[in-house]
Amino acid sequence: MEVSSSSQVNDTSWKPPLVGLVKINTDETIDAGSGKVGICIIIRNGDGKVIASGAQVVLARFSPLVAESVALLKGLQLGLSVGVLPCVIESDALGVVNLVTVGHPSRSDVGLVIQDVLQILKQFPDCFVVFTPMKTNMAAHDLAKLGLTIDSDLVLLEDFPPCVASIVSGDRPN
Repeated sequence: MEVSSSSQVNDTSWKPPLVGLVKINTDETIDAGSGKVGICIIIRNGDGKVIASGAQVVLARFSPLVAESVALLKGLQLGLSVGVLPCVIESDALGVVNLVTVGHPSRSDVGLVIQDVLQILKQFPDCFVVFTPMKTNMAAHDLAKLGLTIDSDLVLLEDFPPCVASIVSGDRPN
C-alpha cells in the first residue's frame, strides 16, 4: 500500500490512473438537519470509462472526518466486490488520507473505520491512497449529493446516474 498527499495544484479535472490500475473516487455530504450522510463511489479505468458507481444514504450524525472515512471504506469494499483491486483511491479529505498514512488508528470512531480500511489495503500492497482537491473529484462530489435523496443503496455496474453524466463525459481523456 502506498499513500500520498501530494497533488498538482493546477489540476482542474480528473486524471486517469497509472496503466494497469483503476481509480476509485469517493466523497460524502452531510445534511446535519436530517441526520443523513450521502456516501458515493465512482470507479473508472484509464480511459475514463465507468466500471461501477454507487451511492448510499446513512442515517447517522457522523463528523465529516468519520463520513469521509466511511466513504473511503465503502469505495474499497465496492472495488473488492467488483474485482478491481489493486487501485488508486482518491479522496478530497486530506485528514483521512493522513490518517491512513500514519497507519496506526486510534480507538476513536474514525480510528475504527480507518482500521477497517487498513485491513483491506494490507491485502493489496499495490493500492495507492491519494489526496485530490475537490475540483478534481467533482463526479464523486455531485454523486454524494444524490446519496442524500435515495431510500436504498444504489450500485450500478458499467453505468452511473444521469446527475454526473456531463462531469464524467468532460473528465474523459482525449
